[in-house]
Amino acid sequence: MNRKRRKGAAAVEFAIVALLFFLFIFGMIEFGRTFHVQHAITSVSRAAAREAALPEAKGADVLKNAQNDLKMQGFSTAMASFVGKTPENTEFGRPITVQISVKFSDVALLSPMWGDRTMVATTTMRSERQ
Repeated sequence: MNRKRRKGAAAVEFAIVALLFFLFIFGMIEFGRTFHVQHAITSVSRAAAREAALPEAKGADVLKNAQNDLKMQGFSTAMASFVGKTPENTEFGRPITVQISVKFSDVALLSPMWGDRTMVATTTMRSERQ
């Protein structure tokens, strides 16, 4: 009689431990995805800011290239923009800032847990335009 009760206890213990285990695993996957997305948009913002700082840079081309880079990485809903002046309107030595933003719900695997948050990467470089 005692053995039958023990079998039931083992099943309950397994259910509790399995639930915690899978929550932990999915949490690690989601946070890993978060860091991947942040790294990717930061990389694109750096490349776009570097391109915008060059003397021959055109703002529309810089944003188009950034959008293409984002789409190649799978972030089709991400938006690239200039904060402040465009490269054509920036004097030598003045800062040019590029910002990339993406709603986390568009790239997350378990989006309900994040709500309506937006991930942003901003990079500023000095203009080399003479």
